Amino acid sequence: MRASKIIHVVTCHAACEVGDVIVGDVAPPPGGTLWKQWRFIANDGVLRNFLRHLAETGVRIIAAASEQFGFSYPEAGGWNHISFRQFAGRFTREDNELQGSNAVVVRPGKIYRSPTGIGCSPPALSARG
Repeated sequence: MRASKIIHVVTCHAACEVGDVIVGDVAPPPGGTLWKQWRFIANDGVLRNFLRHLAETGVRIIAAASEQFGFSYPEAGGWNHISFRQFAGRFTREDNELQGSNAVVVRPGKIYRSPTGIGCSPPALSARG
């Protein structure tokens, strides 16, 4: 599947609150103040619903993978499910290093830009190409 639109989102932490912030490739919402822009996004819902759909799709894939493959982590009692799924684009080699775009969906439905430790490890990357 080829994406026709790329939206850059980063997860931010401020005063113990976590939020996803769109930092690129989306036009600013109408409104002369942040309050008016926030209200537009809340009332319009198109962008928020798209991102929610993306997170929910990732969570469904994680649940299906847990059911199909099973998972257990003996050192962490009770951790018997796959917790995240990394979506990655095609990798390219630059200066003998693999480069690529990715996003990680983490249960219960957050999207992170970080590829996670195992997602950027040499064995994981070499297995993908």
